[in-house]
Amino acid sequence: MSNYYALGSLQILDENGKFDDKIDGELSAAKKFYDTGFEHYIEFRTKISPQVLELTERVKNSKMISLKDEEIRAAFDEAVDSAKVELDVTAMKLNYKTEEYIPQFEKLLKRGVTIKIFYGIGAEDSDENYWTRATAYKLKKIFRKYPNFKMKRADTHAKIFICDDKFTVVSSYNVLTKDGAKYTFGEAGLRSTDAELIAHHRKEYFDF
Repeated sequence: MSNYYALGSLQILDENGKFDDKIDGELSAAKKFYDTGFEHYIEFRTKISPQVLELTERVKNSKMISLKDEEIRAAFDEAVDSAKVELDVTAMKLNYKTEEYIPQFEKLLKRGVTIKIFYGIGAEDSDENYWTRATAYKLKKIFRKYPNFKMKRADTHAKIFICDDKFTVVSSYNVLTKDGAKYTFGEAGLRSTDAELIAHHRKEYFDF
């Protein structure tokens, strides 16, 4: 994943929450200077706003890679295996695939790791959400003795998971419902170690 793509994908808002065309133009110019060499970048540093400079330096120094299909599943399995403090995951639906993680989740909970699941989409009592309701009930029942296990019903289509303060993954892959070994549909995602992005995701989805 190139830094240029990451820089270009940042959404810059002005103080009123509207897209700032001036800053967007500066970002485009900054990308061109990156392409022409470091000396031109140094020269350009004095011409861009502090906000853009901070963003370009942050992206330049961040670690972000693209993932696809089974790589996203592998990243989640890595998170489950290596979490030391907190494992967070969103899930629009839950099913038998979620239950396959019960033994691993319990090992984490016994070690004192906090697990948070932000789940659900649409009407909770709808027929299409039957398995989500049933699976959520089962998880809550099994893990009720662990205060560090937390679930919150939501209405979300987000697919995000976080491992401690180490990395976060945003993708199109429902890691708690899809069997990656059997089904792939051209899923894509990004894995980032950016501390601010991790903190943002945790506050936005897992502040409970």
